[in-house]
Amino acid sequence: DTDDRTKARTSVLWRMLEWRWDRTRVAASGLPRILFALLVMLFLWGVSWPFVVRYYLLPEAGWSNPEIRLGFAFSAGVLVAIVLSRRGRYLPAAILGIALLFSGTFASLNLTLSGVMEPVFDSTDAGLLAYLVLPVVISAVLLPPALVVGALLCTLGAVLAVPWLYPQIPRSDITFGPLLYLSVVCGLLVLISALLGTQQRRSYMELQHREERYRSLFEQSADAVFLVASDGIVEAVNRAGLALFGYEAGEIEGRHILQIYATPDVRRSLLARFDSEGSLVDEPVRLRRKDGSVMDCTLTMSPRKDNYGRMIGYQSMVRDVTEQMRAHEDLALKGQLLDLANDAIILVDPGGEIVYSNEATATLLGYSIEELLAMNVRRLGTPEDAEQVASRIATLMDEGRLEFDAEMVARDGRRLTM
Repeated sequence: DTDDRTKARTSVLWRMLEWRWDRTRVAASGLPRILFALLVMLFLWGVSWPFVVRYYLLPEAGWSNPEIRLGFAFSAGVLVAIVLSRRGRYLPAAILGIALLFSGTFASLNLTLSGVMEPVFDSTDAGLLAYLVLPVVISAVLLPPALVVGALLCTLGAVLAVPWLYPQIPRSDITFGPLLYLSVVCGLLVLISALLGTQQRRSYMELQHREERYRSLFEQSADAVFLVASDGIVEAVNRAGLALFGYEAGEIEGRHILQIYATPDVRRSLLARFDSEGSLVDEPVRLRRKDGSVMDCTLTMSPRKDNYGRMIGYQSMVRDVTEQMRAHEDLALKGQLLDLANDAIILVDPGGEIVYSNEATATLLGYSIEELLAMNVRRLGTPEDAEQVASRIATLMDEGRLEFDAEMVARDGRRLTM
């Protein structure tokens, strides 16, 4: 039971945070750039501060001044936060950076009130507490609202504890100085964070709705759809794609797209054309199924871009046209055989329009093939014969076969019985 309650609390906390700190959404929001820039500035400040203390503020104390060691320790901690940020661990990096700011400020205050920084700073000067506004503001920008409130309460509580820890500081100096200032700032930040949080949650819900609609279209598409990264790694395949290529879910994701090409060099030429033209539409390509069989397909490629307009990959739509290609080749072959036949052969549609004529027919009647394709078969017969065309076509369609004598009229007026 205890484990279940712990898991439930953890799940609730995660649901409170995940809308803001999902890696993909955070990466698209620009927060990583802000976080990285802030951490770099803090690192530079932490590295330079010991030298300022050593050579400018308190040169006589040498390198033994605790403030110098504090500056270097602060820099080392910020460097760890930078590494976490670069590895995509944005939330731990932000929490660590803000915690270092809080602890560094209070540690520096402790050294100041202990007289380490005299005569530069007086041992009764609690003005350093004003610097707490920096981590407070950064918390409001980078942290989820649930953690922002906790950070603000910890800040105010620590400020209230200063008069008890350092009796030489009058309570009124804290109450009407840093405490009042930070209270006003914290109140405004809580209000702003709540308003922004509401707007961001609304934006997130809209984004989630659009993602669900896109996912539904992606999965329900009758065509095979591949989402491919810029380096050629397959990120996702819809159900139609899995069925077409014979893979199970999760079996092809993470592999290189070259795996489905019958000839890998073809993809390089397609990418070269894609880079120059911006997209590809119904490009013929031969692709390979999981079982090794090759199929004729058409490929349509379009770019995938992030919120900043940078290309992050490709969306490829594949259609299997193997049967159509075979039918076309078969029809072309039959057409060649008909062209070679010595008998006059014409094909007509149900309305009597001529849709095919071989060379023997054109030679016999004295018309070109182009002229015959622009005619109705009625024009080639006598008036009496033309009247029977409709009934002959109807009988042919009902019975599937029909033999009859027809009298055709050639271009020069000759009548031919066929």
